Amino acid sequence: PAVTAACLMTDRALFERMGGLRQIYVQGDYEDTDFCLRLRQAGLACWYLPEVELYHLEGQSYPSATRELSSAYNRWLHTRLWNAEIESAMEEHRDSSLRFAMARRGRSVAPVGVGGELGG
Repeated sequence: PAVTAACLMTDRALFERMGGLRQIYVQGDYEDTDFCLRLRQAGLACWYLPEVELYHLEGQSYPSATRELSSAYNRWLHTRLWNAEIESAMEEHRDSSLRFAMARRGRSVAPVGVGGELGG
């Protein structure tokens, strides 16, 4: 449902229309998933190319003590804003991953009620 901004590519007009990376997060942490979740709310999806490799040296541009404090605040803010949306996105992701895996094996999957078994 989300990708890291360390290797994010998007159309400039779309980026600007969505408000870009919001400045409500302290020192760059979680603003990329915030952007992706806003795209999702607008009915758009994030895609990635699994064959592309990226080495991202996370947070090495500022001291770790500072990072711990800002990250704690950003984590709180992100959870407050997006917890329900993240849960929904992850449920959809689990469902689609299961359907994809079963399709690769030549089987179909259909949920049968809440707490029911999967049939196919």
